[in-house]
Amino acid sequence: MEFENEVCELYGERMHKKSKKKFRGFVKGVAGCMGYDFKIEKSLTAKNIVIGNPEKADYIITAHYDTPPRLPKFFVKHMLLYCLIALPAIMLGLNYLLPEILLAVSAPLKVFEVLSYALPVANLGICAGLLGHVFGMLGNANKKNYNDNSSGVLTILNMMEKYKDEPAEIKDRFCFVLTDNEEKGLFGGFSFAKRHKKELKNKTFVNLDCVGKGDQFNLYYFGKNEPNIVKELKVKENGKYSFKPVRSGLMSMSDHLAFKKHDHVCLLSVDKKNNKSLYSQIHSVNDTSLDRENIDFVIKTLDDALISGESARIKEKIKDKKILQFLPTNYGGTEEKEATM
Repeated sequence: MEFENEVCELYGERMHKKSKKKFRGFVKGVAGCMGYDFKIEKSLTAKNIVIGNPEKADYIITAHYDTPPRLPKFFVKHMLLYCLIALPAIMLGLNYLLPEILLAVSAPLKVFEVLSYALPVANLGICAGLLGHVFGMLGNANKKNYNDNSSGVLTILNMMEKYKDEPAEIKDRFCFVLTDNEEKGLFGGFSFAKRHKKELKNKTFVNLDCVGKGDQFNLYYFGKNEPNIVKELKVKENGKYSFKPVRSGLMSMSDHLAFKKHDHVCLLSVDKKNNKSLYSQIHSVNDTSLDRENIDFVIKTLDDALISGESARIKEKIKDKKILQFLPTNYGGTEEKEATM
């Protein structure tokens, strides 16, 4: 597997503007060396890295390159509880109960009357700060982010490596998109979907998020019926790895939400014996390792599902085309002709 040291160590933190800029420069160099088209699509909310041509491509492979802030272990292990109970409790308790208690105890004092107006504002600010921290807008950056989501970035870069020398008929079928600000609210995915709304009809979207650890790949999707790509992938399991189609919910939000009207899937790997065990490692100091076999398996599986059989057929056509370029004529010479596909 290529690029592990660069993505996981040298550019392992990609939360702040400066570190993101350095990483984009690194990817630009990699794409250029491989012969891919490269551009940065800027919007008010994100700077997405687009490699290839989304209009020509049949498959859009995405992974967010931004990284999260470091959260306390309790918040990481009990994120749903924190979001659904703790924050509303803080807002209701501090904003309403405390001022009422102060007024009841010391109603004659003007200072507490003033506090009764100031405290709700201050507490709303505190709650906004806590939410900002959870969604990656405030706080210290997490330095190591092997699984979330260097694993997805590595998968894309190594897929690029795999197809770099393939004929254009194969290479152009992929567009690789490294999305920005997924941690802040899926901004990169929605920005890309909005910008390319017309070109994205009849495309297949594969989002890679936390695929570096675990032996079960959850295939997340939106809607009542399984998309075609989910049906294609769920039968690709081997002895070590398995697939499980899962309808997306609150705790499985990722950039695939922006593409829910299309053929789509989000791959996220978990421990088959304990689905939630790996969640406690991301967004924390524990996100310091990944399994290279996971990355290799994802690349091979996507290749088998999307391109393998067709790749051999296309290569055979290209070979026949080269043979037919020079055909014998009645005069004993050769005549250049255009080969038909």
